[in-house]
Amino acid sequence: MLSTTEHDTTAIEELPFDEALFYTPEEYLLRERVTLNRHEYHKGRIFPMSGASIRHNIITANLNKVFIQNIRDDYFIFGANIRVHNPRTQSYVYPDITIVSCDSMQFVDDKDDILLNPLLIIEILSKSTESYDRTDKFDAYKGIDSLQEYVLVSQHTPHIEIFTRKNRLEWLYTEQFTIESSILLHSIDVHLPLREVYGKVNFEKAPY
Repeated sequence: MLSTTEHDTTAIEELPFDEALFYTPEEYLLRERVTLNRHEYHKGRIFPMSGASIRHNIITANLNKVFIQNIRDDYFIFGANIRVHNPRTQSYVYPDITIVSCDSMQFVDDKDDILLNPLLIIEILSKSTESYDRTDKFDAYKGIDSLQEYVLVSQHTPHIEIFTRKNRLEWLYTEQFTIESSILLHSIDVHLPLREVYGKVNFEKAPY
């Protein structure tokens, strides 16, 4: 385990993460808050965040447009630069889109860059992250009591999946995969029309 101390900020800024090493949550945050690149943290290991494809960015913009036009004013939409923390698993992750109630936002500390109580999380799947988003990342999200819905959006074909919390241990699964369909986000009472989510996306062209 590394012996980086809170006072050794110069070393933290100069020394990048080593993916082969284990870090404490404190070491992760000290380094992550001064680095220009994003990394997620699970069980002591570091996972660098790769860049997003053009298709990924188009879908993200389309989703944000739908939310801005339809969401109530008492909800706030975060992009991919906000960290979400699960204290039970000590994980720190960067969802693609996070929605939270404005009246109840809770952060780890006064820096307001690590959210504790997301209401809804959306991940846009890619070949490199799909397995991770469906397994380890979802496991980290499941332990956050405030989370009511977890949404997976394919960027390779029109396909949206929603996991809606029934209780602490059970999630209801729904999906839509036709471009003329729409799927309801119960937690914020907003429909996602697939035609709008995938607007301007060219599925005939490779996304990378």
